[in-house]
Amino acid sequence: MKYFLLFFLITSLTIPVDAAVLNKNDMPSGEFNLTLNYTSETMANVSGGLKRGTIISGLGHLMLDYATQESSGDHSRFSLRASGILLHGESPSEKYIGDDLTASNIDGYDSFRLYELWFQHSFWNGWGSLRFGSLLADAEFAFTDLGGLFLNSAFGWPTFISANTVNTGPAFFVTAPGIRFRLESTKSWYLQGGIYDGDSFDNSAGDGATNAYGISWQINPQQGYFAMFEIGHTKTTLSSVVPSIFKLGGWSHSSSFDDHLTGEQHQGNYGFFFALERSVWESNRKGQELGVFFRSGIAPKDRNRYELAIDGGFNFFNPFTIMEGDVVGAGIVFAKVSDSIVQLEEQAGIHSISDYEIVLEVTGQFPATPWLTLQPNVQWIYHPGSSSALSNSLVISIRLNFTF
Repeated sequence: MKYFLLFFLITSLTIPVDAAVLNKNDMPSGEFNLTLNYTSETMANVSGGLKRGTIISGLGHLMLDYATQESSGDHSRFSLRASGILLHGESPSEKYIGDDLTASNIDGYDSFRLYELWFQHSFWNGWGSLRFGSLLADAEFAFTDLGGLFLNSAFGWPTFISANTVNTGPAFFVTAPGIRFRLESTKSWYLQGGIYDGDSFDNSAGDGATNAYGISWQINPQQGYFAMFEIGHTKTTLSSVVPSIFKLGGWSHSSSFDDHLTGEQHQGNYGFFFALERSVWESNRKGQELGVFFRSGIAPKDRNRYELAIDGGFNFFNPFTIMEGDVVGAGIVFAKVSDSIVQLEEQAGIHSISDYEIVLEVTGQFPATPWLTLQPNVQWIYHPGSSSALSNSLVISIRLNFTF
């Protein structure tokens, strides 16, 4: 019954409003867009890690967008989004691999949940916007477009944030109440900041059952708040499919964090990051292009799991003349465990001391039909669990993405 009620809440938003009605009396017109996406994934750990085995999992995503248009302009003045996701399947990282960085970016607590639910108002002729509701910070901050090709979670919401804050922060697969402000001073530069509930799980132990349906919105001083800022520059050209992007930003959390060595509490936590993306080669064939990306972040070693994380790689668009819209890529992630944790484990006489985890990933997306994309994937995970306790893992997978 809970699943039915949640599904009805999301889908019913498409019923009461007819966009044509909004044209009366010179009111702003509006447009709805409903998207249904389903991702099926088969992932196998073929060697190393905890043990060999295969997981079949899936992610369903139903999303409704609405935007109004000014009668005298072409930019959105008001927009909203309501979406829900369905997650099912065991975690390959927990059951077979034992890695810290999470081999699948659709790995999450099994449930059907309300996902994004936000409203946005644009002002100053589109140069500024204010968004509030149940938000995802990873959809707007610190991401790289080219990194979105890869399946390992560390290419998405970066390890230098996800592993160092409370329950990964407001990111897949749990949103958080928050507000985001964005300014675009020119067509290239932007500045944005956001503040969110400090514990999107509403459970300090990370139990996903507490907010299993995405409708637990507890905000209190004990959970603290999570904040981000980012300044960036984006340059696009008509001939290139890869824009040149630079990002510089930081994050903070107001809760208390234990010192690894002394056990004393630090009031608050923080970190900084930057990211680069650009095209490095274009062929005479339209759409055939090579883009590269690099991202790095740091955080204090006395209170964080990882003091440094780096990821980077490339996307090669339209590499095969017999296909259109295909892309292949390779990427690497390096996450270094904080020196304070290493020192603590040395003092305790632990045999396999934590050090780092490295992921090498090769993947590609190949459109089979307008509504189906195939994505084979190979990951080599060095030091799964960020130590030598487990042997290196080889993971292969195939992902099918259906879009309607």
